[in-house]
Amino acid sequence: MFVCLQIIESEDDRSKSEQLFDRYAGLMYCIASKYLSNEQDREDAVQTAFEAIIRNISKLSVIDSPQTYSYIVNTIESKSIDVLRRLHKIEKQTIEMNSNYPGVQAEVEIDDELATALTRLPSHYREILLLRYDCGYTTKALSSMLGITRSNVQKQIWRAKEALSKLLGER
Repeated sequence: MFVCLQIIESEDDRSKSEQLFDRYAGLMYCIASKYLSNEQDREDAVQTAFEAIIRNISKLSVIDSPQTYSYIVNTIESKSIDVLRRLHKIEKQTIEMNSNYPGVQAEVEIDDELATALTRLPSHYREILLLRYDCGYTTKALSSMLGITRSNVQKQIWRAKEALSKLLGER
């Protein structure tokens, strides 16, 4: 981590990177452990994720925001899967989600068909649905939080509902 910080030229970006590390390192390691059983592999995934985050540090305006949280979670999930794929040469589709999958959390009964279907949704669909309907954010707030237009938020919610509908229809 500290080697990565040395290549950052801006003092503000270096400070932001340190804050990100302090705030999210534990979460990232926990998420990596969901995919990787070997400690060195988890550390590799976290290191690779931080390198990717540091390359895009200027895009993160607020350290402690849902947008930053989602970006961190998606990045570490992606890097963990990359390490897993490299180690086991498996395809991304073989990794199935479970109820302990990180992201926006909601209190649901796991025996519920809807909860089961939600855990099977791709993370970006699940998170936008939970932010909208469980956390109660408006499309305007989501637009601001995620840095996308309101129509894009509405389209993503619609697509997430369609995917959820298809999953519920498979039962």
